[in-house]
Amino acid sequence: MEDIDFREVAVDDLSLIVQIALCMTFGASSILKAVGFRRFTDEVRAHRLLPSILLARLVAATVIALEALLAIALLVDAAAWWAAFGGLFLLACFGLVNVRARIEGIEGGCSCFGADSVESHTLAGMVRFALIAFGLLIVVSLEGGVSDVTVDLDRGLVGVLNASVCAFALVLLCRWIVSVARFASESQVQWNTVARDAAGRPDRGRPGGRV
Repeated sequence: MEDIDFREVAVDDLSLIVQIALCMTFGASSILKAVGFRRFTDEVRAHRLLPSILLARLVAATVIALEALLAIALLVDAAAWWAAFGGLFLLACFGLVNVRARIEGIEGGCSCFGADSVESHTLAGMVRFALIAFGLLIVVSLEGGVSDVTVDLDRGLVGVLNASVCAFALVLLCRWIVSVARFASESQVQWNTVARDAAGRPDRGRPGGRV
């Protein structure tokens, strides 16, 4: 009986599952945000959309195509067909949470880092689904791994996917830094206003203030 290197199988399966999870998360997040496409196009026409936001949304839209290709590869794989349906089901559940929050008037839903945007929703879903991928790794390995078709397709798309993830992460980092700086500035202004009001010293030059 041929010896099987389970460590090598685990590494290959983990790489594949995490990448598929990232693709599906990117695509699902973009689809969930499709309802706001009209406002998105209006912002582009009015030149009010920042280049970083435009880049992030274009990356998310591009990965939808990668998600479709990987989903097809999974569906033709007898050992992992359940992973595609299971992943889509979980993403649908996450999407319903966001949709319900929107309907109830809770702006942002399950956003993270204090930013209500397609980027924050995608990052939150990516983290959750990546954690679930570790659990799927064990089951896929026990089922005998993935087929050659899926592995070949995965290797062909890994470069594009990794580049997209890196670009997306860079945009997220820049936007997060800007958001934190803006929040700190606004908080400082509010605290200064509260301190002045508590001390009974309005701003100079304002009606009723000291000259």
